[in-house]
Amino acid sequence: MAGQINIAGTSGSVQLFGNDTIVTDINIYFPPAGGLLFANGNALEATDGTFSGDVTSTGVVLSGDAPGQGDSKNGSKLDPAGYVVAARATNQSLWLGYTSNSTDVTSRIDSDGNITAASGGAFLGLQANTASSGALQLFDDGDNLGIDMAGTGSAVFTGNIGVGEDTDWALAGVGVRRSDTNWGIICAHDSTQDTASALLIASGTSPTAGNPIRIQVNHNGLGGGVTTDILKIDWNGNATFGSYNSGSGAKINSNGGIFVRRDQDTGGDAFAIYSGGLSSPDKTINFTANGSGIFAGSVQASNITSFKSALTTAVTASTDHATLKAAILSALANL
Repeated sequence: MAGQINIAGTSGSVQLFGNDTIVTDINIYFPPAGGLLFANGNALEATDGTFSGDVTSTGVVLSGDAPGQGDSKNGSKLDPAGYVVAARATNQSLWLGYTSNSTDVTSRIDSDGNITAASGGAFLGLQANTASSGALQLFDDGDNLGIDMAGTGSAVFTGNIGVGEDTDWALAGVGVRRSDTNWGIICAHDSTQDTASALLIASGTSPTAGNPIRIQVNHNGLGGGVTTDILKIDWNGNATFGSYNSGSGAKINSNGGIFVRRDQDTGGDAFAIYSGGLSSPDKTINFTANGSGIFAGSVQASNITSFKSALTTAVTASTDHATLKAAILSALANL
């Protein structure tokens, strides 16, 4: 059974306990000149320690001065309440992370609050263990979620996205707006740059299919749901409006052709020109899908001019009914 020695003091005692598992003697002594306690020839320095097992502390663990808010002390503190405090001079590292056998810093936190993390060659790498949201989330002061990014690369922004100086049309910039009264993409052009493009969609190749611009309604997610095309512009510059290929719509080709298709209400306007207003009396030219055409003014054409000239000549030169009839029929051939 292990022995025990108690050395009493005024308010406490020093207790030395034996250990039944010790297989060699341990010599503990004070040097003749006083000072630190020695064990087997090694000074037992109170500030040094090497432990081969777990270390448990029920109190504060300090390294250096005890750091606190508002003071100039440098050091670190591990508090049993569950937090760590570290303090150093400005722009000094509080945390450094390395990969084994490498001198390259993979993560760093500075006393100024700067955080650097490198993953896969990127400046900042975040890896989510799931395809759902939450790989990166940003909240405002009211704890409202503003940005939510998933590990798959998708992201949700509840506010506006701006690139450039200003997206309120005052200066050049691009913005994606989401509000109750303002939805969509805004491209603001700098008026001082006369040759600049407010919106440029470019391809590094020569695509033969696809639509760089496409507007749809009744959309129910990419790749699914029932959608209705409102406008499609292909890479050749051709624009298709509505359901031109399957129903009513229109098409404008970049080579100059304009085509209109109206399957419903064929008696309605397929082409109309107004003057002075938008009511029926203001309509000066009207084409319907059933082939009718109405012109409020004069119509001039080369065959009409020829008809008028031939009819005038025939009437003037005719001397009897038979001659006049033949002249009129000849003039009608010009129509």
